[in-house]
Amino acid sequence: MALNARELKILYLTVAVAFGAVLWNYGVRPIYENYQLLTARLAEEKATFEKNRDILSRTRQIEQDYRQVEATFPPQDDRNPEDAFSEDVDAAAEEILPGKRRVVEPVKSEEIKGVEGYEFLTLTLGITGDLESISRLLKGFDQKGFLIKSLSLTHSRGIDEPDLKLDVTLARVVKIEEQPAEGSGLRRPGARPRTRPAGRRP
Repeated sequence: MALNARELKILYLTVAVAFGAVLWNYGVRPIYENYQLLTARLAEEKATFEKNRDILSRTRQIEQDYRQVEATFPPQDDRNPEDAFSEDVDAAAEEILPGKRRVVEPVKSEEIKGVEGYEFLTLTLGITGDLESISRLLKGFDQKGFLIKSLSLTHSRGIDEPDLKLDVTLARVVKIEEQPAEGSGLRRPGARPRTRPAGRRP
């Protein structure tokens, strides 16, 4: 049975649509999706490259900044860095608030992420006083170059009492020196004897 012109047009259109669907599903769409995936990966790689290039471009500035920080380190003496830090904090507190009872906790060392050759020394100091004296102490610590890492301020006896309890964690950047490790002839970075820091205690 021969098809008329209208039926031929419908047949041709159906074949064309079917062919187009097959071509899209098995030809064009995989290529398009792969293109989108590659475009997204390229954008990620470009962002990573730009970030790394920015870090490299700032390497010299970062090194200069740490040299400036190192220039602020206290002069070296016979004390190990932990004792020196603890004693310096205690002496500063006595100078700023003479006679005030305080507790200086042992010094801890912390890694500085992304920076080699330096570390943080931290300690927590506890002291009680009115708001004016606490403010004077914190300002004095800042002027003497101690980094204030964190602090907690609470009422020591009750909300109606003027005295406040301050717990402040101070930090100092120190350069890691190579010293012999105990029990071996090897040398390793940051090997320092740990001693009980000096300080006033109740």
